[in-house]
Amino acid sequence: MKRLQKGLGLLLKDLKIAIPALLVFGLYSLTANLFLPRYCPFVLLTGLPCAGCGMTRATILLFRGRIVESLVMHPMAPSYVLLAIAYGLFKYVLFIDTKSLKSLLVFVLVTTMVVYGIRMFLVFPNQVPMVYYDGNLLVRLLETVLSR
Repeated sequence: MKRLQKGLGLLLKDLKIAIPALLVFGLYSLTANLFLPRYCPFVLLTGLPCAGCGMTRATILLFRGRIVESLVMHPMAPSYVLLAIAYGLFKYVLFIDTKSLKSLLVFVLVTTMVVYGIRMFLVFPNQVPMVYYDGNLLVRLLETVLSR
C-alpha cells in the first residue's frame, strides 16, 4: 500500500509541475483544431511533414491492435509507446532512476530522424502522412513578396 501511495504521490507531483505545459498544449490543440487547416506547426510553416507526422494516428492504430497499419503510418510509434511504458514503470512502480533511459531515448530520437530521412526519400509526397501541404506560410509569404 505504501508503494502505491508513493507512486501516486510522485505521479501527482509530476502532473502538478506539468500543468503549465499541459495548458499550453491544450490551448494550442483547441486553437489548431478549430481554426487552422493543419495541426502540426512545422507543416503549417513549411508544408513538409515533420519527423513525427503520423505518430498520433500510428499510436491510436497500435492501441486498436492494427499493428501493420500503425507501422505504415509511423514505424517508430511502438518505440515511443514502449519507452513511455518503461519510464512509467521505472519512475512510478519500481522507483528506479529514469536517467538510465536517457541513452535509449537518444537512440530512439536518432532512429526517428533516420526513419524520417528514409520516408522522405521513399514515400514523400505520395503516401499519407508524408504529403506536401501547399497552403503553408512560407509559400504564401513568397507569393506575397514576389507579387509586389
